Amino acid sequence: MLIKDSYMLFNTNKKESLKTKLLRIGFNLHHSYFRSGGTVSFIASDYTEIHVKIKYSWLTRNPMRSVFGGLIYASIDPIYVLMFLLILDKKTYIVWDKSATIKFIKPIYKSAKARFIITPELLENIKKEVAANDKSVFELPVEYVDNHGNILVAFTKTIYIAKRKNK
Repeated sequence: MLIKDSYMLFNTNKKESLKTKLLRIGFNLHHSYFRSGGTVSFIASDYTEIHVKIKYSWLTRNPMRSVFGGLIYASIDPIYVLMFLLILDKKTYIVWDKSATIKFIKPIYKSAKARFIITPELLENIKKEVAANDKSVFELPVEYVDNHGNILVAFTKTIYIAKRKNK
């Protein structure tokens, strides 16, 4: 059954826990993220889904009166790494953000939203590939869309995941 509470930006069958609600509040209050113009609005209790929004305001707009590109990127930058750090065992895995590509499709003149999802199949694939090769690099897509589902900005995040070497 799909659920949509007021804080969710997308329909999902996931729910937040008290722990993830507190994490969401803390994340949004952290100075580096707070100043990005982005807001984390939902974190699934198993950390496999996160919703982010960016608001259009006088604080986020550029001289062309659209949302500043640097703020758009800053609002999505830490999300996949955070998800993997929360899902994977920190004693077993290292997670780094390697790179990103951005394709600005349409200017953002109103609020926009993005949905980050890590599927069980992706997690299984990561674990298998890292077990076989000690490390791997994964490209993960994410898009900012408007309320009608039109893609405004498309990103590809490149994430490095490796086995932690015991000293």
